[in-house]
Amino acid sequence: IKNRVFSDKCKHYEDSIFPETKNIFELSKNGNYWNVEIIEQRGKDIARKAPSIWPLSFC
Repeated sequence: IKNRVFSDKCKHYEDSIFPETKNIFELSKNGNYWNVEIIEQRGKDIARKAPSIWPLSFC
């Protein structure tokens, strides 16, 4: 599904084991499609979660 258009990809996201990916399907089901606002919000959400998922330690 890598190179398919969003509407084709989104159908497969419903069965994803990853909550963030499944959320993309849920958003599209409610009429919210992959647009600039959703992409920017998703980026902000991931950035907020990133330090707890991938902690960095500097020695």
